Amino acid sequence: MNWYEHTYRNDWTGEERKVWRKRIAEDERGRVYVEVYELAGRLYWSANILIANRPDLTRVAYGTFAAVPGALSVAKGLASRIANDALRAAGRYVRAA
Repeated sequence: MNWYEHTYRNDWTGEERKVWRKRIAEDERGRVYVEVYELAGRLYWSANILIANRPDLTRVAYGTFAAVPGALSVAKGLASRIANDALRAAGRYVRAA
């Protein structure tokens, strides 16, 4: 799993926020990507799915976990599974990014 990690710094408060992103697929027919970030001691995850001509599969799924050991891998796995399930349901994988 090739996750990209980036740290954002708030210019006003100096607070840092780490974000892990993974683009699963992208082409002219759709985009699928996942994101996990930590904020105030919680992990937020989302699976963002846009598949052309498939409104039943296009969606944003999201949730939170307490930032405890092991939660990051669970959040990443859950977001990835939701995104990959949507691609399988579409009957194809768009060009992997």
